[in-house]
Amino acid sequence: MCVSNVARAAGPKFGDRVAVVGCGAMGLLTIAALKSDGLTCLIAVDQIESRLEFARLCGATHTIDSSVDVALDAVMNLTESGADVVVEFTGLPSGLELAGSLLRMGQGRLIMAGYHHSPDTYDLRQFAYKGLVAHSPHPNYSPDVMADYRRGISALARGVFPMDRLVTHEFSLDSLAEGFESLISHAPGYIKGVAVPPLGA
Repeated sequence: MCVSNVARAAGPKFGDRVAVVGCGAMGLLTIAALKSDGLTCLIAVDQIESRLEFARLCGATHTIDSSVDVALDAVMNLTESGADVVVEFTGLPSGLELAGSLLRMGQGRLIMAGYHHSPDTYDLRQFAYKGLVAHSPHPNYSPDVMADYRRGISALARGVFPMDRLVTHEFSLDSLAEGFESLISHAPGYIKGVAVPPLGA
């Protein structure tokens, strides 16, 4: 449901240049949902190389490692004037600031999909300077949650989401703490973990 909601909020048009900032499981699933031959480019931005490799598998046309590259310069080189749509999944002030800076001037669409759950200090100068349009596509943004569930399940059934690649770890119910630690620590190769109950349970 969440990815369906985010993808519909992003709503890129033919020829648009799109960037996704933050390529955890949700970011990667959103890339898979947004990929289209009609887009000029679909750019994945992250600091973890293995996630960028997954992003290409999911449909990203370009990847930018923001731990070694100047993401703003790289995106401007690819898009000439900035992205038309940027989806932010970091949940961090720095990630939201970067996402805003990657947009073109004048009503570029910023999709704030990251969960900004803690009070913090945010630099919103790009919001005014770029004249951007911001959306926060969390569950209450959806006009019909059940319809978005159905869209997501239908996409899953059609093979839009490469779950066989994105589910990288399995944990027994007794090792859930290890699973959460892998998530929090960004264990090597970790994208998405699932809990697997014992057979017959």
